[in-house]
Formats: sequence, structure tokens, C-alpha cells
Amino acid sequence: MLKRYGTFGLILMIGIAMLGTALTAGCGGRRGGKKGGEKGGEKAKQSYTSKGDEGTITGKVTLDGTPPAFDPIDMSQDAVCAGSADKSADNVRVKDGKLKNVFVYVKGPGVDGFSFPIGGPVTLDQKGCRYEPHVFGLQAGQELSITNSDNTTHNVHPSPAKNDDFNKSQPPNSAPIEHKFNNAEVMIPVKCNQHPWMKANIGVMGHPCFAVTAEDGSYTIKGVPPGSYTLVFWHEVFGEQTQNVTVAANGTVTQDLTYKASAGAKPGVFLQIEPEMILP
Repeated sequence: MLKRYGTFGLILMIGIAMLGTALTAGCGGRRGGKKGGEKGGEKAKQSYTSKGDEGTITGKVTLDGTPPAFDPIDMSQDAVCAGSADKSADNVRVKDGKLKNVFVYVKGPGVDGFSFPIGGPVTLDQKGCRYEPHVFGLQAGQELSITNSDNTTHNVHPSPAKNDDFNKSQPPNSAPIEHKFNNAEVMIPVKCNQHPWMKANIGVMGHPCFAVTAEDGSYTIKGVPPGSYTLVFWHEVFGEQTQNVTVAANGTVTQDLTYKASAGAKPGVFLQIEPEMILP
């Protein structure tokens, strides 16, 4: 081959082979890399201009039937957590038949086609060896401030599909962990690798038209532009349901929803400690 192509030809072939290897390596994905980027993950949208005629969607979410029973959480692995008075599971919270922690949000061109002003920081606290709140929402690009009110070290580990993830430990009295999810995503699960029963769920939206049901099952979404929408209800055990609603100018729509308890998960509790790397 050397006689046919000469020394120059051989050098050229080696150079081409090295270039191909470099291009192949550059096109490969990286574990833990960006998922949509820190900036510009969402398409540029026209800014929403209020006409002062926005409406309101309100209602209550009910559970029909007997809630699934979950074993009390075993917090004995941590002496601080073991002193917590409440060891009931977070999965299903029902009072007088009303379901707490249902994430409710609006879908439709009237909100999804525009960009809206972003609110101030939202706080996720670790208190009593629980995430508080257990379910919450924020806008894409809105600051999330994570605090630790417990006298023990926690670990914060969200697992998004469309956003950057992180995995950080947080000792007592440490500074808040601040983060922004820049792409709409429903829902992002959060866990603590130190305490496997600690779970939270974050709904990241491209608009501010969302809410979470309170202890009495009630929710209220204000500032909804007039129009027809799909109203989505999400619960971590009972799943997702939708309702069609039309919001009139300056109007109020009442939309209740009932979940069937038979759709719930079987009794159980998180007991297995997950052996994952904890980053400082």
C-alpha cells in the first residue's frame, strides 16, 4: 500500500482516520449533560398583554371510596428524623373525602402561546424529614430556593426529563440551594438519597395558570385569559384526569373532580436506601 500511495498518501489517510474518530466522540451524549440548556430552552413566545378581563377557575377534588392504606414510615435510620411526630405516608392525603396535593393546570393556546411575567422565588423546605410542600408548581425560569430546617443532613436530587438535574447534599444551617428549571415539565420527582421516604413533585409551567389542592380539596387559578382550555388534574397515586372548560371575560368557572379510590396504589412504603453518589 505504501508503494501505491506513497508517504504523503499514507499520512493523509492517517489524518482522515483521526478526524473521523474526533467527530464521532464529539457527537456522543454525556451522562448528566444539559437537557435543553440553562437558557433558551423554551421557544420564544409573544409576551402576554393583559386586557383586564381575565377569569378564574375554581373547584374541589374529591376521593370516592376508601383511601389506600400505607404503612407508617420507618425513620429509625436517623435519630433526628425518628423524633418526628408525623410518620404517615405523603402519597395520599384525604380529609373528609377531599384530596390534597393534586396539581391542577391549564392547557390551551390562550396560555401556552404566550410568555408571562415570572414571579418571585419559590421555597422548598426540608422540615420534619419531609419535603414541604410535597407538591408545588413554578414557572419555567422561576427561582427555586431549597432550605433545610432540620438538624440533620439531607440530600436534594430531582430527576427531570427535560431540564438540568442536580444531586446535592445540604447540611443543617447551610445556605439555600438555588436552581432554575428552564423548560416546562410536568412533573419532576424529587428525592432525598439520605432518607428514601422523602419525596416531592414539581410542576414546571410556561405560564402562571396552575394551583395545588389544599387540605379541603379546593383550588383556585386566577388570571386566566378568556378562552377554551383543557384543565388537567394530576395526582401521584391516582394519575391524571382532564376536563374541558371555557372561561368567559371576567368570568368564574367552577370545575370539581372526583377520583376513584380503586385507582390507587397497593399499600406499601419506601424502605430501601438507594446507594447513590452524593455530591457536595
